[in-house]
Amino acid sequence: MGEFDLFLRVDDDRCVLLRASSHPFTLAHRERLIDNAVRTLFVRAEEYRTYTRYLEHHLDEILANPEVPSARKADFLYTVSSNVVEDCLSTPRSATIVPRTRALAGRTVDFVLRSERSLGHLAVLMENDYYTFTHSINVSVFAAALAHKVGVPRWEMTEFVTGALLHDLGKAEVPHELLVKPGKLSEDELRIVRSHVTIGERLLQEHGRLSMTALLPVSLHHEKIDGSGYPRAFRGDDIHLFGRIAAIADCFDAMTTNRAYQPAMKAFDALQQMRTTLDLQFDQHLLEVFIRLLRAPDVAATLKQKADAGRPPADSLVA
Repeated sequence: MGEFDLFLRVDDDRCVLLRASSHPFTLAHRERLIDNAVRTLFVRAEEYRTYTRYLEHHLDEILANPEVPSARKADFLYTVSSNVVEDCLSTPRSATIVPRTRALAGRTVDFVLRSERSLGHLAVLMENDYYTFTHSINVSVFAAALAHKVGVPRWEMTEFVTGALLHDLGKAEVPHELLVKPGKLSEDELRIVRSHVTIGERLLQEHGRLSMTALLPVSLHHEKIDGSGYPRAFRGDDIHLFGRIAAIADCFDAMTTNRAYQPAMKAFDALQQMRTTLDLQFDQHLLEVFIRLLRAPDVAATLKQKADAGRPPADSLVA
């Protein structure tokens, strides 16, 4: 059952030790708890990371278990994803980054492809506040769903989603104060923030275990159809399909989450801006497919709960 203690809540302010990590947790224990209407156990905050690593190791079993509701599976998948991506950003040179992320990408693809309801279950869990690691997860989920809708084969999607999860890895080496600075960045600050793309490429190339397909969303997620993007100012079809998908997913999530320099927009307002003010920057065919994807009832109902805010100036959408 994992190397962490399990606790039972006895009232609002107190928990008691149910099982020490040195003792087994058996089916008899589980059945006795269920018979007593106990549905939730607790772990110490300081052992939470150990718990999430336990979930990561057993995620395939959890996702395959027909007794676990789909919404709960989404919760487990998002929890594990948060832990993995946060680890990647805190230790970007760790040898475990690529295999852990690739395994997670495969599970994400399988879950998203099950049904449109799966995307809705994951959208419920997406943070309203912007953090690099949750943003990376949100982008990977949106990118996987859009890639599937436009016919990307399953065998390519895992590599693509691996890159989407790691698309902002370079921010691990960008000063944190610049990533959260309110207000407009100076030219020098903007140059440093934008360097996260080439830093991410370099970090992942040093690993030597990431395919060229997986590198595409890392390299291209800030390129724009009209050539106004960075770092290479590619235009139109010079931007690979995976880069154009990643750019849409990246911008949409950035616009609909609270950031230091702008409040979150409604999903409708963000998409409308991407179709009008920013229309030359994005592949409009892909954007229309993305909009239809988000109109699915389970997804649309969730996105309506996103933060309500005014429209920010387009030139503030830089990171």
